[in-house]
Amino acid sequence: MLPVGWILKIILIAVLAVSGAIVGATSGTLISQLFNAPMRMGAILRSGLLGALASAGGFLACAMVPWPQNTITPALEGNRVIQITMNRFQHPEAVAFALAVLLPAVHQFYRHWRIKSVSGNAEFAIK
Repeated sequence: MLPVGWILKIILIAVLAVSGAIVGATSGTLISQLFNAPMRMGAILRSGLLGALASAGGFLACAMVPWPQNTITPALEGNRVIQITMNRFQHPEAVAFALAVLLPAVHQFYRHWRIKSVSGNAEFAIK
């Protein structure tokens, strides 16, 4: 494994957070349009912030939290066998992307439910 400097790690997390913000803002806007709810700039920015935090947090959590060990034993040329063991989740970027989509979407669902429950009609009005 190649050592990676802290500067590069910080830059990669920042890029991940910016892409999570874009995905989160898009997800929140689409769910808001699905419910035909008014979408203000503050709500778009909040969805983007939720997406950025979910993306960076999910990636870091997957990279740091222990996972049950996964050992594979591939056979190589010349009757050589190697054994590779991982004790971290192998695809943290997939978890980061899923959280960047889901957290703003859940926030928009909650926002819609709260608006409908205050007005007295708690049903979802999907177009």
